[in-house]
Amino acid sequence: KSVICEPAPKILLGLLVLIHAKKAPPYGTVTLSALGVNLDKKLYRYKELASFWVDFRPEDDVNTLSLQVKKWYLPYLRVPLAGQNPVQIRSLLIQFIPEVEHEENLADAIARRLGL
Repeated sequence: KSVICEPAPKILLGLLVLIHAKKAPPYGTVTLSALGVNLDKKLYRYKELASFWVDFRPEDDVNTLSLQVKKWYLPYLRVPLAGQNPVQIRSLLIQFIPEVEHEENLADAIARRLGL
């Protein structure tokens, strides 16, 4: 009979949050066009995207574009929108794909609260 140590899941969760929080932003250049969303050199055509959500909460220092991709192995792309106008981004994207609120994942929420 094995014994599971209670602190282990908490330590593992903490390590995962730290690893996730220390990752550099995944995309350098983001361009929105009539064809789709270009993240660096990868174009995601609007027909490949199920929906989008602009998460703008200045009080929490959140300004992120979330794209739901129609692929089972890559369900969401989250792009930081530092210095960009979320209203302009929303007004462009809503012409091509539906706007659906996307929930913030647990790792992002914990990292944000820890200030990472």
